[in-house]
Amino acid sequence: MVRFVHMADSHLGRRQYGLEERERDFLDAFNEAVDRIVAANPEFVAFSGDLFDSYRPSPTTLVSAFVGLRRIVEAGIRIYAVAGNHDLGPLPGGGRASPLPLFEEAMAGSFVNLRYSRPLELVDGLVIVGLPYTPRQEAATLKSALERVAKRARERGKEGIIAILHQAVHPLVPPQKSELSRSILDRLAFSYYAMGHVHDRNFANEQRQRRALAYAGSTEIVEEREADKLALYGKGFYVVELEGDEALISPVSLKSVRPFLTYRRTVNTERELEDLQAKIESEVLRGNWSKPPVVRVSLASRKLGPEAAKNLQRALQDALSERVLRVFVRYRSLERGEREDVLSKPIVNVEEVFEDLLPDEKVRLLALEIYRLYTEGKGGRDLARELERIYQRWKP
Repeated sequence: MVRFVHMADSHLGRRQYGLEERERDFLDAFNEAVDRIVAANPEFVAFSGDLFDSYRPSPTTLVSAFVGLRRIVEAGIRIYAVAGNHDLGPLPGGGRASPLPLFEEAMAGSFVNLRYSRPLELVDGLVIVGLPYTPRQEAATLKSALERVAKRARERGKEGIIAILHQAVHPLVPPQKSELSRSILDRLAFSYYAMGHVHDRNFANEQRQRRALAYAGSTEIVEEREADKLALYGKGFYVVELEGDEALISPVSLKSVRPFLTYRRTVNTERELEDLQAKIESEVLRGNWSKPPVVRVSLASRKLGPEAAKNLQRALQDALSERVLRVFVRYRSLERGEREDVLSKPIVNVEEVFEDLLPDEKVRLLALEIYRLYTEGKGGRDLARELERIYQRWKP
């Protein structure tokens, strides 16, 4: 039997809403995960991509990641990692850049960056296979590479085969947004599929499964829509005990994840609006939060205009300024006959929208990079410098 940790999607350096506090939250979650991994003392860590939120992390973010990873390897725990889509960026002469090889170089074999040129490691009869994120347009290349490495792995993996991948898999993800299908992976006959890229865990409780396909989820809330599943699934990593093709998967949930409070309401009178405000204030003030929460309100109305949403946001921010990180109130005008349950739809995933609109990977990466500048709150000369830097790197 082998006992290891499966972790993914730390997104270090992400400055959600342009707030330094949110950037710190992602590091807090990562550091707590490091503490608990060292305490769990697994044989190794399988990290399934998106260690960083950008393939060009700041020096501070790079050092913070190195310090955390070094603590793991100094405890005698090796790390096997693949690059996720956020870890990868274009090189001027073609190909893709990633910061992960820096750790492989610095940690003298204790950190292994699995990639197309090095897709397989043998560990005491166990084979660990890994490939970096590959976009949907190159799915045929990914499938062929997996088939080749699976043949080699089956010849050598007497104790089982673990695949570390950062991909979307159908049917867990809709087929139009997936690079792989479960049927393809089943034919490869690996023992455990350590997946990244999907930020919601697919195991909330301890599970025993044969040839499990497991998404460890992100270690913090990367996209707002993930907040809806936080109470059920948590954020963290898995401790996996693998014997042959049978895996016992035990979720470990982190305590440092910032809470998000979500309210979806249809209001048509000032009294209903006042009642909603009172309810939110009461729940925030009575709660025993690990950190000041982010409050999200989705407000729909047939009779009240957008000014009502602005007034509610100001009132909540003033009343709760010492108790919340930020309040967001989004407004939607309901037309006659329109269903009110539109508010139950998840908040849009910007990356998925860009992927649908911009099939060319280079154009999509450029658009996402510019989009993130604005969402990080950069402005004035800082924004101009960043845009100039991007232009110089991307110009023909």
